[in-house]
Amino acid sequence: MRKPKEQIDKIEKALAQAHREQKAPDLPPEWREHVMRHIRRLYADRPKAERWPSTALVFQRAVLPFATATGLIAAALLGYMLSALPAMEQDLFSVLTQDPSGLLTMQALGL
Repeated sequence: MRKPKEQIDKIEKALAQAHREQKAPDLPPEWREHVMRHIRRLYADRPKAERWPSTALVFQRAVLPFATATGLIAAALLGYMLSALPAMEQDLFSVLTQDPSGLLTMQALGL
């Protein structure tokens, strides 16, 4: 078990040493400037709409999925509460009709 680990360590050290001894490419100083100028030209040629994501794209990708999930969770929670708590229907009706005292509920039931 110990021997393969030592072999792997030796290989890693040899590769690191070979990388350190590798010479940098001999490129003229203008080469870097030429490459960067070319990249800037490519970026400038693209329309502005492609450079940055539009607000609508961000809205579609982030907000709409969260809003959908929130609505589904709210509906599931409401369904659970209505099935688990029998008196919840009257309370929900009074909240929806802005009748906190329950007078409309009592009149609808004929009480």
